[in-house]
Amino acid sequence: MKIKNIGKAAALALTALAMVHCSDWTETESETIFEHGLTESNKPEAYYEALREWKKTDHAISFGWFSGWGEPATNTTNMLMGIPDSMDIVSLWGQWTNLTPGKLQDLRYVQEKKGTKVVFCSFTSVIGQNFTPEEYNVDEATREKFWGWDDNDQTAIDAAIAKYAKAIADTVFKYDYDGFDIDFEPNYGYGGKLASHNDRMHTLLVELNKYIGPKSPNPDKLLLLDGEPQTLNAESGPYIDYFVVQAYTVSGGSPSASATGREDNMDSRLQTCLSKFSSTMTEEEITNQYVICENCESVTDCLNGGFYWRTRDGVTQDKAVCPSLVGMARWEPLNGYRKGGFGAYQFGYEATNSPAYKWMRTAIQAQNPTMK
Repeated sequence: MKIKNIGKAAALALTALAMVHCSDWTETESETIFEHGLTESNKPEAYYEALREWKKTDHAISFGWFSGWGEPATNTTNMLMGIPDSMDIVSLWGQWTNLTPGKLQDLRYVQEKKGTKVVFCSFTSVIGQNFTPEEYNVDEATREKFWGWDDNDQTAIDAAIAKYAKAIADTVFKYDYDGFDIDFEPNYGYGGKLASHNDRMHTLLVELNKYIGPKSPNPDKLLLLDGEPQTLNAESGPYIDYFVVQAYTVSGGSPSASATGREDNMDSRLQTCLSKFSSTMTEEEITNQYVICENCESVTDCLNGGFYWRTRDGVTQDKAVCPSLVGMARWEPLNGYRKGGFGAYQFGYEATNSPAYKWMRTAIQAQNPTMK
């Protein structure tokens, strides 16, 4: 995903995609942008080939957490194949194990046909979270015993973390996912014996990189960390592919009618991450891995593309043209380096928009104008 040089094939892919779908990002209702329905899978093979090649280039990505993944049906609202073609990475929030043949087919379609990377997301607050067999997950003591965790034995703790990392990686390879996304929010109610200890989290990241992640033998298998990456130890940065920052305009509850995301807030958030990891990574590397995401958990706000958006010069944009999701996509770091990308939590709620995924697709094109 992090290719430094765009070769001839990538250049041809950009040209081909531009010929298939290209228009100014503000033309959100354009027939050009929404020419194909999301249920179609019979677009020209040249389109899919160009799409796959473009996704291999060095560019700011589009990302989103997707819940409610359902079985294949005539209506693709709850299917992976129904999401915008140009999305780069989708993180599954729930329902990522015990896959049926229908779900496996849906997964392979978006991976192989569209070149979309699909990862799955989980908290790792405590040892074995979401990976402990049911019969050993009855209480904390039983769970910890299964994994070999002992509060008073550092060697046992390290071994338990290694066992946990192996279980996570085994799931990645079992279903041939494209990686794993750690939901890391220790200061927002999701701390624990693992997540609340940075040294232990570093051990987990190192162990995971024996199988997946940027330092692993399988660097195409991504390791993302979302939530509060800036609170980790500096040494942990190089073991993560993308810092997915929940730069939410609203972090829960009912927002006010005037809720507004701000460009200068994105600047300060990035600066915090730059300050944290500057001793182990270059400024360009950190910026290239920095993905900012909006909260679209409220269906109403999701259908409206988020909230109001204010630029650095203090101008609040017309919400009907540039809501916060589009604003985040348009945001460019002041240091001149390419950002990692933009994304949204629960972007799938916009599947019922008219047209479907109107704002996610508009935002994708705002960030990368040749895409739809």
